[in-house]
Amino acid sequence: MKGERSEGQSISSEKLEREDERAIGDQVLAALDVMEEKIERAPTDWKAEVQYWSREYNDTEEQFARYNKQMPADKASHEDYRTTLAKYEEDIAYDWQRAEAATNKAMSEQLIRSPYELADTQGLGVVEPHETVEAATGIFYEERMAELNSRVTATDPTEETAAEQQLMRQTWRKVMDYVEASTDYDFLHMDYDAYQQTRRTCHNNMIRQLNALNLLAEKYGTTRFTPRNFMTNDFSYDSRRDRGGRLNRRANYDRETVLAYFQTVFQKDFNLADKKAAKLSQGLQSGMTYYD
Repeated sequence: MKGERSEGQSISSEKLEREDERAIGDQVLAALDVMEEKIERAPTDWKAEVQYWSREYNDTEEQFARYNKQMPADKASHEDYRTTLAKYEEDIAYDWQRAEAATNKAMSEQLIRSPYELADTQGLGVVEPHETVEAATGIFYEERMAELNSRVTATDPTEETAAEQQLMRQTWRKVMDYVEASTDYDFLHMDYDAYQQTRRTCHNNMIRQLNALNLLAEKYGTTRFTPRNFMTNDFSYDSRRDRGGRLNRRANYDRETVLAYFQTVFQKDFNLADKKAAKLSQGLQSGMTYYD
């Protein structure tokens, strides 16, 4: 009868099922063996764990930088590039999560005692800031912002959600504040120290904005804008405690990476600002002033 299996067919099917089960079992055992090997190779203390996962993080950055240099100028429009970048981001996010977890343990056990020692232990910054995975992920900004905004607006409106929506709307303004402060050459010539302080403040505000967006994405269960958060440069700094200048370099690395990220996000705005700055510089050199 149609649909019925013969005894031979039934036995054959059962045999295949048993073989599939054995194959799956072998795969599970093999995976467990790999995990055991990783555990055996794991560093013996939390500070060594920080170093290990930080090296993994740096290795991923170097691999991505080499890959990125081979891509065409219009790479952001290629689906293959976007897919590959997402995989690199997932990889580096895992490395950073493990490094952060180990860092928290190492600091709680006094194996790492200060930001200076932490920067020296992690040793981040093996590629140029504009070559980082974080800088490249700016191409995902619009879709991630849309996803986050959708989650926030779908929540019952409260003073808190209204403040969160306001925070999201401030991103472009915070970035442009930095751009305008950086290209205010009249101010630069009038008061160099005040110019530098204003530019630094705007840069820190831009960093805090990106960190705040990441925390908001975590709260609403959407994709973070970057795998990690970044340092500002308004902390108390003692160069005598900074062995080899590692903390200073780390702070610079973070600031410039955030700048590179937003240059990716708002490329047209940065290009326009560069053109205006060049025009203004020409005018200053010739003794003319442009107000447009």
